[in-house]
Amino acid sequence: MARYRKIDPRIWNDEKISSLSDCAQLAFLYVLTHPLMTSLGALRGTPEGLAGEKYGWEESREGFRKAFLEACLELSEKGVIKIDKKGVIFAPNFLKYNRPESPNVIKAWKGSLDLLPECSLMTEVLTQAKSCIDAMSEGYREAFQEAFAEDFAKACLGGVEKPSAKTMPNQEQEQEQEQEQDIYEQPDGCSWSTPAAPTIALTGENENTSKPAPRKPAPVPFERIKALYNEKLAHHLGFCKILTDARKSNIRQRWQDIADAVGSTDTVDILEGFGAFYDKVARCDFLCGRVKAGKDRERPWKANFDWIHQTSHYTAIYEGRYENGR
Repeated sequence: MARYRKIDPRIWNDEKISSLSDCAQLAFLYVLTHPLMTSLGALRGTPEGLAGEKYGWEESREGFRKAFLEACLELSEKGVIKIDKKGVIFAPNFLKYNRPESPNVIKAWKGSLDLLPECSLMTEVLTQAKSCIDAMSEGYREAFQEAFAEDFAKACLGGVEKPSAKTMPNQEQEQEQEQEQDIYEQPDGCSWSTPAAPTIALTGENENTSKPAPRKPAPVPFERIKALYNEKLAHHLGFCKILTDARKSNIRQRWQDIADAVGSTDTVDILEGFGAFYDKVARCDFLCGRVKAGKDRERPWKANFDWIHQTSHYTAIYEGRYENGR
């Protein structure tokens, strides 16, 4: 589904915007209209990543990337955007011009929050959202309260420096499980708010100690994985725009593989494992098409989203088979 942003033409009358350099103005428009910009006015990414995405990573384009980074620094110094080193870029006035058009939009904000990494800047993102809603009608305020339960809202808006996904209410988790429980086969998952169960060793058939009953698996956060892939690999392998059933099936298998690899069933730990896997792909010249084309090719071959998530290819990448060529 297409996502839209509103940019008021009076932006060019704004004293702060008009005082920016041409490069900074262009960089700001790029941030506002970036495909990963969420409805909260924050996107997952870094200035370095956006620079590489926009201008490529060729040595000859280094000057353009440097100019973009300087533009982002100018925007940050003047408060037009705020940057967290953990990978969040926030436009504080975004909601001033992109107010939610219905309470249902507010409920969808929680999904936007899930796309962003935990960091201290998230407190300000939520504070700005609440300030926007407080000026709107009761229906909007009720929707905000429903989307961000009281305990989570207090944690984020009451001065906690780093709101954690682990403090989010279980209601959303349960709803997601009900929606997708028919597609999970592995019983080893756990919710964000529940620590992994200890392993109980059985010493014999007559041992009185028994294994704990398996918990319902946590749903695979497909959209967060897609966003993570786009952040780290879109500029190398192309964007992933649609998650088909086949793609979800492969991701579900990789979710279990990476959970085994990192030795954890915690969502945050597994997502970090996905990030490390994508970083491994990004470093591989062969997979990213940064090698000389073969005699039968006009351009060098490179992998794509579907290819790297297939079982045999994932295993080969994980074992480092492509790091020195084919």
